[in-house]
Amino acid sequence: KSLTAESYDLVILESLFTTPYIQTARSYSSAKIVLRSHNLEHIIWKRLANETHNPAKKIYLNLLSNQLKKYELNVINEVDGIACISVEDEKKYQSLDYQKPIICAPFGLNINEYTPAEKNLMKKLDFFTLELWTGNPI
Repeated sequence: KSLTAESYDLVILESLFTTPYIQTARSYSSAKIVLRSHNLEHIIWKRLANETHNPAKKIYLNLLSNQLKKYELNVINEVDGIACISVEDEKKYQSLDYQKPIICAPFGLNINEYTPAEKNLMKKLDFFTLELWTGNPI
């Protein structure tokens, strides 16, 4: 259904990568927009830059990290709230002086609803076997 077919209270954007839809959502709905943040992307790229020993790659990853940080700072000012997956990320957003509503809503499963798959430790492992969707080895 489209945003104009019904009236919604909330539009949830699942990760930074869906934020280009903010303006579209706003033009078709008066719903509040919440970013479901899995992490702060620029921090991941900064960490990758710090861990690499390749000077050219370090420069490139730092550039990406800086661009992502600038984008993230702009985006968080466009949404009406943030729902973080971890307390650590909530603190990181607060350290960026984020002034809108923010909650920590961790990902979770009720493990009692799932039965673990039985592991066959004696099963022969096959390497480098390609299979099509039919399941037949090539």
